[in-house]
Amino acid sequence: MENKIIPIVYLLTLLLVIFLRNKGEIKSSVINLPDYFLKLNSQLRKSALDLAWKFGYKEISSLPISSTARKIFSALLGLIAIIINVFLVIGAIFLLTRPLEYFEHRKGGEGLIVAYVIGILLLIAFFRSIKKAKIASANDQEQKEYNSILQKLGVQFVQDNVAEWISSMDNQTRPIAVKESSTKPESTFFLSSRDFSLKSSGMPSNKLGITYIFSNGYMSAVSNIIFDIKQTSYSYVDSDSPTFYINQSQDWTIEEFHYKDVVEFNYKPKESTSTTVKSAETNYPIDGYLHLGLVNGSQKEYPTSKKDVSNFLTLAREKVRSSKS
Repeated sequence: MENKIIPIVYLLTLLLVIFLRNKGEIKSSVINLPDYFLKLNSQLRKSALDLAWKFGYKEISSLPISSTARKIFSALLGLIAIIINVFLVIGAIFLLTRPLEYFEHRKGGEGLIVAYVIGILLLIAFFRSIKKAKIASANDQEQKEYNSILQKLGVQFVQDNVAEWISSMDNQTRPIAVKESSTKPESTFFLSSRDFSLKSSGMPSNKLGITYIFSNGYMSAVSNIIFDIKQTSYSYVDSDSPTFYINQSQDWTIEEFHYKDVVEFNYKPKESTSTTVKSAETNYPIDGYLHLGLVNGSQKEYPTSKKDVSNFLTLAREKVRSSKS
């Protein structure tokens, strides 16, 4: 008789485990973040800028490593649990349909108990793994939403301030460049290696290469000046006011030309989208070059956007023609 009680207990336990498998809800945490970058603490400011500079407007994918691993483990565990319990259920039904005489002189009740316990434990472990996988997936989704909010705060902050940062750095470097070139310019031109209007990503270039052209009957070019936009933005991690990152003046290049010695002035767009200028151990992207050809055959090129250099080209051609005549 006891050989029939064991499978009955197993089947009832199996049904109870299956019935209780979905009990308990998975609660999601509430995401509470400020609505402005400077209201974030230092750690979150850094995270927001990291996400902004890495992704821009691009959607942030979740990091499903934990949830994916749990799903794979759960699937394997479920396969094993289902196969074993299918065989155990078939065996239990077989035993329950046998007459009592079938069990006379038969032993192995202890083995049945062990087998059924293993089957039940595997099934319990499978259902728990499913729940943990769901929790991990929910956590991934919450983290994705959390990062997305931080990303938008970082992007918006840089967008709102980049023009002011560039203007402030220009105000710092322009007087130094005038002094370094020992000139009293009638006209000054600010050439940026790339148009610093926002890219499709919503973010500006990490760095800009700057050239000043001073004109006063001759031309002085102060180049190799680097504005580090990205590093300037990170100065807000521990402060509510910026520290401007500009390379040292000893790394700048200063050259002077007389217009009568210039054979040609023109703008040359970059050859490929991957073109960068390496200067002072720093890379910055470019749109193109201001190209100068001199009477001695030497060539000079200064990184600039077409928009920035257009006014200078108009003046330079007039000066060159005037000097030649």
